[in-house]
This record gives sequence, C-alpha cells and structure tokens, in this order.
Amino acid sequence: MTNLLEQPENRIMNELVVRARNDRESFGQLYDLIYPPVYRYCVRRTGDRSLAEDITSTVFLSVADKIAAFPGETLEDFRRWVFAIATNEINATYRKTARRQCLLIDAVQTGRLVSKTNDRPATSTIESDSLQAAIMRLSERDQSIITLRFFSELPYEEIGNILDISPGAARTAATRALDRIRNEVRR
Repeated sequence: MTNLLEQPENRIMNELVVRARNDRESFGQLYDLIYPPVYRYCVRRTGDRSLAEDITSTVFLSVADKIAAFPGETLEDFRRWVFAIATNEINATYRKTARRQCLLIDAVQTGRLVSKTNDRPATSTIESDSLQAAIMRLSERDQSIITLRFFSELPYEEIGNILDISPGAARTAATRALDRIRNEVRR
C-alpha cells in the first residue's frame, strides 16, 4: 500500500511548500490554493464579507512575512499553520473591538450573515438565521471548532493542531457546542 505522502501529487505539493519559503512564484501558487478555504472560514466566523476580506488579507501578510521561518514540510502542515493564524487573527479582531456584540446582533438582524459560499448550497432562512445567531453566541474557541469542522470540513485531529488542543477535546467541545446550538434553535 502506497503512503499518501509518497503519492506524486502530494509529493509535488509538499515540494511546493518547501520551495515557497524562498520562491515568490511557489508562494503564489500556495496562496492561490489556500486563500479560498481560509476566506470562507473567515466569512463563516465573522458573518461579514468585508471584514473577512480584511482579516484574510492580514492573515496572508503575516504568512508572507513568516514563511521563510515556517518549519513544516507538507501541504497539511502549511494549511494547519495558516488556519491557526486565521483563527488567532479572527479572535484578536473580536477582542480589539468593543463593538463585537453590536456588530454580530446587527448582522443577524439585518440578514447580512452569509448563508452560502460559492460552492455550497444555502441553508433555509430559518436554519440560516437561527443557526448563525446561535453560533455567534458560542465562545471564540467553540465558534472556531464548529466552523472548522462543519464549514471547512477539517478532521478533529487537524482542528486540535490548529487550536493547540487534543483531538478528543475538539470532539467533546464540538459535541457540547452542537447541543447548545440545538437547544437555542429549538426555542
């Protein structure tokens, strides 16, 4: 049985990650590959496309600034690193603004929260509004876990690595957060 990391396409992507430390073109290729899922994650976490664009830009400026020192050697390492930076940037953005709750409530009330991305079908309006509102009431960590798991479709092991928690802790937090969301949506 062939190791997944030894498959030609994975080997090529892993080589791209290593080259990106010193090669702008390779970095540009990684950027093109990773930008869309990171942007979607930021949109889901913030509910605001404009803010998500700003945060995603900040994330990739940070990545470009630190890529030379990036210790990873695989595409999975790179993706995990970028999502961790995005999570930290989103959380920092929320902490920086005293208007967080006002912005979230306003976004829910005015319907500006995004219920679909370009490649995902929209959920129903009832699901969309109440679900997004319930997610926004979770802690920053739980918002990250739910968004990474169910919107970015990352495995618990990768979520644990991004948030520096065990996969079991990520799974348990997701289960508890889903219970809280279900209870709120049923009200």
